[in-house]
Amino acid sequence: MLEHHHAPYRDLIDFQMPGTYAVDWLVMHALGTGALAWRIYDLGLLVLAGLALFTICRPYGHFAGFYAASLFAVFHARDGIAQTGQRDLTIAILVLIGVAVLISQMWRNSLASRLCFGICLGAATTIKPTAILFLACFYFLPADSAYNTGRRLRQTLEIILGLLIAPIAAGLWLLRNHALRAFWTTASTLVPLHARLGHASLAYLFKWALTPSLLALSCLALACRWIGKIQLPQRRLLFAGTLCGAASYFMQGKGFPYHRYPAYAFLFPLLTLEFLSALRKVGATRILGYSGLALGTITAPLCVSRAVHDRWPMETQAFLTADLRAIAQPGKIGSLSGHVQCVDSISGCATTLYDLNLIQSTGQMQDELLFAAPPKESSRQAREIADLRRAFLAELIKNPPKLLIVSPWLFPEGPDSYQKLQRWPEFLNLLQQRFILREERRLAPNINGPAGYRLYVLR
Repeated sequence: MLEHHHAPYRDLIDFQMPGTYAVDWLVMHALGTGALAWRIYDLGLLVLAGLALFTICRPYGHFAGFYAASLFAVFHARDGIAQTGQRDLTIAILVLIGVAVLISQMWRNSLASRLCFGICLGAATTIKPTAILFLACFYFLPADSAYNTGRRLRQTLEIILGLLIAPIAAGLWLLRNHALRAFWTTASTLVPLHARLGHASLAYLFKWALTPSLLALSCLALACRWIGKIQLPQRRLLFAGTLCGAASYFMQGKGFPYHRYPAYAFLFPLLTLEFLSALRKVGATRILGYSGLALGTITAPLCVSRAVHDRWPMETQAFLTADLRAIAQPGKIGSLSGHVQCVDSISGCATTLYDLNLIQSTGQMQDELLFAAPPKESSRQAREIADLRRAFLAELIKNPPKLLIVSPWLFPEGPDSYQKLQRWPEFLNLLQQRFILREERRLAPNINGPAGYRLYVLR
C-alpha cells in the first residue's frame, strides 16, 4: 500500500516499527512477493546466522560453529512455517553479525568493528526497541580482548554513533512521508496498548521459554560447568546475550515462539562450547559433554521431522480467494482492488488480498484496537481509539467498499464468534444498514485461532 501513496502511520494504521517496512521493501524488491520470497529470506537469515556463529566459535574449530548453527536452524524449523521471516529472527541475526564482527577484531581495538556493531544494533532497534538491550554484550567480551583497555566511554560513544544511523534514516523517511507526528502518536499511545493485549502469565512464559529438550541440554551444560570447573572465555559474552534475549522475551510478554530467537541465538553456541570444552576433561565431565552432544544430535532429526510435516493452514485463503473470484468479473480480480476491506488481524484476510495483489479501501490494517475492551485503555489511549473509530467509520461512509470481510475472532485474546462487533455498536449499525451478508464460512480452528469469515457486499 505504500507504493499506492499511503503514508505509514498517517494513512496506514500499523504497529510495526519503521525497520519492519525496510525489511518488507527489501524482500519484495529483491526476492519478489509471495510465500516463496519469505522462505528464501528466512533461509538467507539462517545462512548469515551460520557464518556469524562460525566466527564466534572459531577458537573451538569448525565443528563448533557448524553444530551451534545447525541446532539454531533445526529449532527454528521445528517452530513451523508460521515463524518464517519473523521480526525477532531478523533481530537475532543482526545482533549475531554485530557480535561476530566484534569478536573477529577483538585483538585489534578496531573502530570499524564498533561502528559495525552499532549499525547492526541500530537496525535491529528500528525493528523492535527491545534490541537495544544487546548493547550490554559489548561489556562482556573476553576479558583479555583489546576492547578492555580502559577507554570504555570513548568506545561506547563510537558504538552509539553507529547505532544512531538507522534510527536517523528511519526518521528522515518518516519526515519525507509527513508521518513523523503520526508515528509518535502510534508509538506513544497505540503501541503500548497493543503490547499489553494478550499478555501471558509469568508461569506460561516460563513454561514456553525452553522446550523440554533444550531444558535438558541446558541442565547438562550447567553440570559440565560446575563439575568440570571449565574455563570458557566466551562464556560471559554468550551468557550476557542469552540474558538479553530472555529479557526481550519476557518484556514482550506474549510467549510467541519467535520471541525466543534472540535468546536462542546466544544460547546454542554457549551450550555447544560448554559441551566441547567438557570433552577436554576426564571422567564424569567428559561423559556429560558427550551426552550433551549426543542429545542435541538426537533432537535435531526430530525437529526436522516436525518441520517437514508442518503445514500452513490454507483453508481461509482458499475459500476467500474462491469467493472473491466468484464476485469479480471473470478474469478481472484486479477490479476489486481498492474496493475491499478486511476487519481482521491475523486470520488470513490480509494475506489473501496480498496474494491476489489487491489493495484495501482504507489504511486500517488490524482490528484489535478498534474493538479493544475499555478496561485495557488509559484515558489518552481511549481518545486515540475513539479517533481511530471515527476515522474508520468516516472512510467507510465516504467511500464504502464493495466488499467487507469480517473475521470471527479478535486477536490476541478474543472474544470469538463475532462477539467483538457488540463492543462497537456504531460499526455494527453501519454493517447492518449498508451491507448485506453474502457468505459465512465456518472453518476448523488453526494455529492462528478460530477460523472463518463473513463476507458482506454493499447494498
